[in-house]
Amino acid sequence: MQTLNPLLHIEYVLAAEFDIDAGPVVKYQYPDTLPGDEQLMAELMLPDQSHVRNQDWTIFFLHDENGLLKYRPNDKGDMFYVLNLVNTKFDKDVRRGAIVKSMCLITRYPYFQIFKPVLILALDEYFDAPSLDCLKKLYNSINSMSVDRMPSFSASEKLLLAVSEDHSLFAERFGEEETASIVDEKNAPIDPKRNSSGEKPTYYIDLKNRGHRLVSTGTVRDTHYFDSSLQYGAMKIPVKVPTAIFPETVGDFSLIRLLRTLQSVKGPFKSVHPQLTIFGPTTPPVIVLINALLTQKRVLFIGYNTPSGDVADHVLAACFLASGGGILRGFTRYAFPYTDLSKVDDLLETPGFIAGAKNPAFTHHPTWYDVVVDIENFTMDISPAISSPVPKEKDSKGTNPLFATISQDDMIFTDQIKRMLTEHYGESSIRHRCRNYLIRFVRIAISYEEYKYKQSQLWPRKAPEKDAGHGYVWNSGTRRLLDFQNLEPVIEGWRQSRSYKLAAEDEQERLTNPEALTLDVEHCLDKLKIQTLNNSESAAIYTLLHTHVSGYDDINTLLVHAIDNNLFEVALGLVHRFPAAREATCELLERIRAHPAGKRFFDRINPFLKVTFFRIIEDKRS
Repeated sequence: MQTLNPLLHIEYVLAAEFDIDAGPVVKYQYPDTLPGDEQLMAELMLPDQSHVRNQDWTIFFLHDENGLLKYRPNDKGDMFYVLNLVNTKFDKDVRRGAIVKSMCLITRYPYFQIFKPVLILALDEYFDAPSLDCLKKLYNSINSMSVDRMPSFSASEKLLLAVSEDHSLFAERFGEEETASIVDEKNAPIDPKRNSSGEKPTYYIDLKNRGHRLVSTGTVRDTHYFDSSLQYGAMKIPVKVPTAIFPETVGDFSLIRLLRTLQSVKGPFKSVHPQLTIFGPTTPPVIVLINALLTQKRVLFIGYNTPSGDVADHVLAACFLASGGGILRGFTRYAFPYTDLSKVDDLLETPGFIAGAKNPAFTHHPTWYDVVVDIENFTMDISPAISSPVPKEKDSKGTNPLFATISQDDMIFTDQIKRMLTEHYGESSIRHRCRNYLIRFVRIAISYEEYKYKQSQLWPRKAPEKDAGHGYVWNSGTRRLLDFQNLEPVIEGWRQSRSYKLAAEDEQERLTNPEALTLDVEHCLDKLKIQTLNNSESAAIYTLLHTHVSGYDDINTLLVHAIDNNLFEVALGLVHRFPAAREATCELLERIRAHPAGKRFFDRINPFLKVTFFRIIEDKRS
């Protein structure tokens, strides 16, 4: 068995084909025999109905367990991603009228989609001359890709990159050669419809010319990616490696596609559940799915005539939706982007799975799932066999959440998603909106726990000031209690889940960092934005921000939470009635202006407020 090398881009390459007599078989493996179930790999590499289409992609995960790569998830072992391509060539002269072959690569990289173009070429060559040399050529080509000059970003920098659509953010971190071709967008307005993480490829392979020609569509350097290349034979294939990847963001899925599927689902739900249909049978499907994922229900996506790659795409998008792109974690490890009936035992042994399948027989067994989404027929059903939580004490008003009225924030969220889809917003904008929805849920959960249990594992940090505050911000106490009432079943269910336990562990880990910011910056900004404050209250917030947001990572954190309004709430402190608040705001903005990323945000501040800033600077000097 090969010793796994963390420096390799891919660990293994396998080729499989369908044998008319033996069924799915693995024909070749390189550089060594895979330490796992060979027959299982063959079955996964040749998915159901793959023989009815020319090409299909399959994605699945393997988990290291004592040196063996297994299909069933575990809590501790390393996770490996498998990108598989299956091609069918129809030929009347062969038995069954078609030749079906597939090739897969196994990697530690969650952004395995960067290898799709070269995998297409490799499988095409393999069809012409099947041999181990084809696998060796692909393996060596990918592992020779250089990323030595790729900058390494901290957690706060990655988060800022992930939420920003500024294509030249942190341009100074790239080498001179790379930086020279980065577009200067410092003074350009950010278009919410632009698509930074879901944009079309900047090149395509001309398969009519057997893949020997790359056609450029015109590229502009983007710091969200590092530009490298693969040498495959005589071809030099450009590769864009993502620079800001967070847990639960796997592959090149389309959240837009998942949300369009959910928008097409027609209600009401035949079955209701207190943790899922929190607004009754007419609860929007996207809310039901999010609640199901948060409360660790078994979620299944079915698409019989749909390419397995599209089924897997829905699963990966659901993982992102539940996690908010790294806000929470614990979803992809227990996901099965593609599975079949022969793996049902592995599925049923996995609590809270998110799975994709093509065989409709899954839907005939309500005990196998809790929520099932048919992506072809646009239906979504809650299993009648789903177990309900043991009811605890009634909420403060004694009402049944099954018949609650949809909250204003949830209505705004679903309406905004519908409008954004109709107006063809880009993938990155859609992801950002869904991420904000998950942030809202987590912050409400923090406030709910402290209201009901007097403490929260999600915020064990000691406040830097007595009245600093943390958690979600409401504009009225009535709205606060209504949100607690509506979300209580979901929060209580989430508190028993893996993702909650991992979130609590992550928060405890942050406490070990003596330089970690203890101030809830988002809480401060939300109070300035949402609540009607008197002069003393608002001045106290500007003083808090000035006192505690001082370090490099602190400013990154502030910029992340100010991304939507571009420091507007912060800069308003420049015209505060109290001189001390104006001076504190000015000094904070000076730090931001001196920050590599902050200066780009500063340049986009409201012109009137910017003039005020420079006037205060001049007054201090005179």
